[in-house]
Amino acid sequence: MNVNLINIETGKSFEITLNENTSTGYSWSYVTDEKGLSLESEYIKKSKTENEALVGRAHEKVFMFKAMNSGTYILTFNYSQPWDQGQKAAETKVYTVKIVKSYIKSCEQS
Repeated sequence: MNVNLINIETGKSFEITLNENTSTGYSWSYVTDEKGLSLESEYIKKSKTENEALVGRAHEKVFMFKAMNSGTYILTFNYSQPWDQGQKAAETKVYTVKIVKSYIKSCEQS
């Protein structure tokens, strides 16, 4: 199991990119505390060699999250076959996300 640390300010967005091969039936899913993190989008990153056949090839899956509230949150990704509920995930990646309040310095002119 991989554990990663992400430090970010409230209101900022960050991406997590994972290799995936859906032709095998496996895909990434995640679990987190929705009060601290919000999924903005998820998409498959286009291959640099778009002319090659993509059937059976791995690709990169990108998850974009927004840091909503300060605190420490656990974001867990499991690589599994969604229909096989009783089976252990083939791979798990855990991210500890530390969100701190954003401090904006204001400048006043006299």
